[in-house]
Amino acid sequence: MRFGLFFQAPEATGQTHAERYAEMFDLIALADSLGFDVAWLAELHFGGAFSLLANPLMTVPVIAQRTRRIRIGTAVVLGGLFVYRALRLWRERTPALAVSLFKFSIAYLALLFAAVAADVALPVR
Repeated sequence: MRFGLFFQAPEATGQTHAERYAEMFDLIALADSLGFDVAWLAELHFGGAFSLLANPLMTVPVIAQRTRRIRIGTAVVLGGLFVYRALRLWRERTPALAVSLFKFSIAYLALLFAAVAADVALPVR
């Protein structure tokens, strides 16, 4: 059985953003020392009430520096090409572009899930 953590990291009353980040880093380091397998970081863009992690990849080096074996994963990552196509659809608003973006989104998600499945299946060294 594998164990992991999931961090959305919303704002908390009485804590600064820096304190919330420090708490998350400390909990992930503790989980690593206890043998947890993975720490997932959510990427959300709706403000601190939902999450302080608008760009979780920026926290990965800090976590990697404090841990030895735990895997670090991001729950949602939007690639640049996806964002480009979405902005183009927003500007041009054509049905053909909407279908193209939908097909690209399905392929993107399939590859993303395949990558996650491969990551989970591969042994930690």
